Amino acid sequence: MPIRTKVLVGRQAGKWVLTGMYSFSSPIDWLRNGAMKINPEAQRSIAKGANKQTTTELLDDDKAHTTPRMKEFVSFCEHLIRLSEEDICGEGFLGAVQVVVPEEFQEARVVFAQGAEDPDLDKGVRVAEFVAKPERGEAAFHLGDGQGRLVGFHSLERTAKARVDELEKKVRKAQRAGEDPSQLQEQVEAAKLFRKKVNAFLSTNHITMVCYVADIAADGTVRGLDEQAEKRLYIEGNALNSQATKEEVVKYEAYSPVILELVNLRLDVRFMAPEYIEEDSKSIGLKSPKVFTLSALAKAFSVSVTNDENPIKPSTHEDFRPVRNRAAFARAYWEKIDDIFGKRWTSPEKPGEDFGKYLTDKRAKKIVCFSAIFLEALGQIGYALGQQCGWSTEAPDLDLLEKLRTLEYDPSEQPRWRSLMMKESSKQEGNGVPSYVFNNVRDSGQKVAAFLKEELGIGRQEQEDDEAGPGEMAETAVSEG
Repeated sequence: MPIRTKVLVGRQAGKWVLTGMYSFSSPIDWLRNGAMKINPEAQRSIAKGANKQTTTELLDDDKAHTTPRMKEFVSFCEHLIRLSEEDICGEGFLGAVQVVVPEEFQEARVVFAQGAEDPDLDKGVRVAEFVAKPERGEAAFHLGDGQGRLVGFHSLERTAKARVDELEKKVRKAQRAGEDPSQLQEQVEAAKLFRKKVNAFLSTNHITMVCYVADIAADGTVRGLDEQAEKRLYIEGNALNSQATKEEVVKYEAYSPVILELVNLRLDVRFMAPEYIEEDSKSIGLKSPKVFTLSALAKAFSVSVTNDENPIKPSTHEDFRPVRNRAAFARAYWEKIDDIFGKRWTSPEKPGEDFGKYLTDKRAKKIVCFSAIFLEALGQIGYALGQQCGWSTEAPDLDLLEKLRTLEYDPSEQPRWRSLMMKESSKQEGNGVPSYVFNNVRDSGQKVAAFLKEELGIGRQEQEDDEAGPGEMAETAVSEG
C-alpha cells in the first residue's frame, strides 16, 4: 500500500527530520498491514512481566487490546469522546509520535515541492512530499516513541468491535434458548452507536508524526537509520517522562564506554548471556529462570572498572577516562569469574534437572553466590585486583581467585554469611527457628567484599606496608632492589 503525504523537511543533529500529520486511523492501518512495525530489539513491550510477548506478537495474536495498559488507554479515549461531544477541549494532549525509516527499507523518496524554500518558513525548512511503496508486510516505518498511543488507537477500535460482537453472540444464544433478547438488543444498539463514535473519532482527529532518516540524496532517495539509532530514539523519547526504566537504559545505552565494554563482554562470557540475565525487570522472582538482573550485572561490572556503580553518564565524564586502559584486565577478570562460577550459574547440578527448579532451590536455600549482593562484591574484588596489579594483564594475580571455588556458600553451613549480608526476617521457620533474608543495602556488598579480600589475600601486601614504619619500608625496598 503506497504511503504519500505532505511533510515539512528540516535537519536535526545530523539527521533529516520529516514532520507530517495523519488521522488516528492511518497508523492503525499501517500497523495492521505491516507498513509500520515495532522493533522488539529497540523498545519494550506494552505488556508486563519477564516472559511477556512483544507488542508485534500481541497485535498478531489479537491480544494487544486485552492488556492492562491498553484497557486504561481505551478508557481514557472513551472519556475524550464524551468530552468532545460536550465541546470541552481542555484534555487529550496526545502530542507527537516518533518513527524512523529503517535502513533496510529502500523504497522511500522525498519529492521537494516547487518553491520549497518558502520565505515564510524558518531557514532550511522545506515543503515536500514523502512517498513510500512498501510491499505487504514490509515496514516503511519503525515506531520509536508513541506505541502506547498508536496501539492504543488500534485497541480502541478493536474494543468497540469486540463489544458489538460479544453482545450479538449473547443475543443469538438467548434466541436459541427461547429467551427474550430485547434488553440485549438495546445494549447491541448502544454498542453499535459507540463503535460509530469511535470510527468518527479515529477518522477526524489527527496526530503529528516526526520521522527521522539518515540522509536524503540529490534525487530524493531516502537512506534509513540503523537499529542502534532506533534504540537511542526510544531512550531519549522516554527519558524525560521517566518511562524508560534503568534496565532499558542499560540495555540500549550506546555512549557509555563502560556499557560498550560490557556489551562486547556479554558475547563471550556465558553467564552474562541473555538467557541467564533478566533484561526487562529490576527484580527476579523466586521461580525466574534468570540468574541476575541486567542492572545488577551492569552495576557490578561498572564497579570493577571504575569503582562507581553508575555506568550511565555522559561519555565525556571524567570517570570514563581510564576505562580503555582497564578494559583488557576487566575482561580477563570476568572470564575468570565465569570459569569459577559459570557452571553453578548456568547448569543444573543433576543430569536432566530443570534449570528453573534448580535456581528456585538455590534461592530458597539463600545460597549467597546467586545473590546480587555477591555479584556486586565480585565487582569490588575485580577493582581491588586491578589496582593491585596496575591493571596489567601480564601479571593480573587471577590465581588468587581459585579459593572462591572451595568456599562454602550455603549460609546454613557457613553462618558468617548471615552477619555479612542478611537480616532476620519477621517470619520464623518451624519450631521458632529464625528466618533470614538478604539485606540489599550498600553496606552488605562492602562487608562481603572485605570478607572475600581477607580470604583471598587481596591487599595484604599493602596492609603490611601500611603497618611498617617509613624506615622499614625503605629498607625492604632496598633489599628487594
